[in-house]
Amino acid sequence: MKISFLTACRSEGLLEKARLAGAEILQLSAAHPDSADLRETLQFIKDSGGDRPWVVLDGYNFDADYADAIMRAGCRLLRLDDLADQPFYPCDLLANQNIYAADLKYKIPPTAKLLLGTRYALLRREFAEYAGRRKTVAPAVTKILVTLGGSDPNNVTATVIDALAGLDLPGMEVKAVVGPANPHVETIRKSAAVKKCRIKVLTDVSDMLGLMAWADIAVSAAGSTCWELAFMGTPAVLIVTADNQIRNAAGASKAGFAIAIPPTDADMKNSIRQAVSQLAGGHALRQNMSDAGKQIVDGIGAARVAKIIREINE
Repeated sequence: MKISFLTACRSEGLLEKARLAGAEILQLSAAHPDSADLRETLQFIKDSGGDRPWVVLDGYNFDADYADAIMRAGCRLLRLDDLADQPFYPCDLLANQNIYAADLKYKIPPTAKLLLGTRYALLRREFAEYAGRRKTVAPAVTKILVTLGGSDPNNVTATVIDALAGLDLPGMEVKAVVGPANPHVETIRKSAAVKKCRIKVLTDVSDMLGLMAWADIAVSAAGSTCWELAFMGTPAVLIVTADNQIRNAAGASKAGFAIAIPPTDADMKNSIRQAVSQLAGGHALRQNMSDAGKQIVDGIGAARVAKIIREINE
């Protein structure tokens, strides 16, 4: 199966991740709502010569007119969405992998199908090897993973590092993953270098699975990474770094696999320290959170979506 990744993204780090996953990169000259986006996308589809190819739309700018044009070009359409803020969603399938998805109201064509909830969490293929495994929860917290997304424009990573450096956890080692689009990497490196605890700043990371398996706990943004952490059984402190993460954090906290830091928290550093200290002080708590995460995400969501696509093709 040929997979093409159509994008106006200019981050070479992100594009390389798509290449390594086996996708052909087709560069758009501009992003929607610029008219060049749809024009070039339709031309790429025409040139592909496939029989009713599938198009996956993932982005907040794609409106009903854009989606309708894709379908009128003879394509099947899978839309990824987490807001339900549009009055109508032309599509064949609409997937929302988040824990709150069933509470949203989507209006879709009568022949379309909704795939809602963590049952359809789209984990990367390397996570499949951990299906069915139960995480070994260490007696003490010594290994902490920090991951705040690919860009982290507000440099929350630095705030988390400062918070962790103020803890007194014997043998603590911190690994902070800095994404390929993060503009603050040198600032973060300099900050980490002067801390008394062991902090490693990691860039160009290709083995997030290994890091999640290594960590006793994680401090993470409340985006899609939290479902990977849930699947791995890694208890987490979740920080809301964007408005579309608020319901994720609340849902994960309610389900018992994470502690959520409210987005309105005026003293985030202290709240992070308190949350990490709470996890560090309770082995049974961490075990329960780990088990809860494994119940939330079973790791075969992508296979479920692929099966439904094959059934539609038949």
